[in-house]
Amino acid sequence: MQRFSKERVSRKTSELLNLGTSELLIDILKEISDPLAVISKDRRIVFTSASFDDLISIEGSCVDCDQVLVPAFEGTRNICCWDVLDLFVRTDEPGIWLIKKKNKDRLAVLSRVYPIDLRGKHMGIAIKVKPLLSCKDLEMHEKVLMRSIADAFKATKDIRMYLRFITRLINAHLSPRFICWITVDANKGFEILSSFGKYPEGISGEVLLKTIGEVLPTVNCATPFDLIVEKKIFHIFPGTYGKKGLILVMKGIRSDVEPSDIKAVNLIVNTTASLVFGYEGSYEGSHGDMGLNPLTINILTDREREIISLIAKGLSDKEIARVLHISPYTVKNHVSSAMLKTGLTKRTQLVALLMQYQYPRR
Repeated sequence: MQRFSKERVSRKTSELLNLGTSELLIDILKEISDPLAVISKDRRIVFTSASFDDLISIEGSCVDCDQVLVPAFEGTRNICCWDVLDLFVRTDEPGIWLIKKKNKDRLAVLSRVYPIDLRGKHMGIAIKVKPLLSCKDLEMHEKVLMRSIADAFKATKDIRMYLRFITRLINAHLSPRFICWITVDANKGFEILSSFGKYPEGISGEVLLKTIGEVLPTVNCATPFDLIVEKKIFHIFPGTYGKKGLILVMKGIRSDVEPSDIKAVNLIVNTTASLVFGYEGSYEGSHGDMGLNPLTINILTDREREIISLIAKGLSDKEIARVLHISPYTVKNHVSSAMLKTGLTKRTQLVALLMQYQYPRR
């Protein structure tokens, strides 16, 4: 194993020296904390940091970059890192790329590209990525965010007014120059629901719908990704609920966004899709008597869920208090809190909500 590591380091060092990289810089790159890959002009990954290898679960060096990285989609054409280099450098915008892992899963990452120049020519590309992984310190933030979204949805009967509120939330995270909401129905196809800001030059709603309609079936994922339309970068956030879905399209996000910002927007879109399509009735009119949405359970604390599960087993407040070593008064407080958060008024409704969370409707 030690001999293999030495051969690998030697090979990487040789490849990077050919790109004009100093040995000191190579030593620094080996220990970089953020996952990093270097792509040569022949479109091969010639260097990966240890953290990048850990991310993809394989040794990433000396393979074609398209075996590991999916920078963007553009119809049926394969997009390589070199194809989008100038686009991202010119806009100084991070990308939402996909990484192909060893187990064939696709992991969404926030990427930044840096050209490696030698005598005024691009000789390579350094790509630094950050995964959009779940962080424990964001859990409380996510619950508060979901509660705000659910409250806004209940407060309005106009879907476009509701989307204006959601757009303000997204602006606070990413500050995009253009936002477009698209609904997807297995029977009706794609339809633009609303848009904010001006369409980029040379792009119309029809062109956007046509391109997304062509690309979406080939992507086969519910994670955000980048799309190239008429040599312009669009960030796509697909939210699904059964056979229906809601797609957020954005153009021109802040250059200093972090993975937590992208993760928050992805949560907003998926929560919104579930709220819009998960309740009984049409989103176009009044919501009427809203059905139970299993996603609402995420607003509750672990203790509140635990108490609801014991209620479902037929235990009284005193029996629950005995099992959990708390007072019956505390049990009632937790139940009241759960009702306040979900807008429900009966314990049987809380139990039904828990059951739908465990066995969601299809």
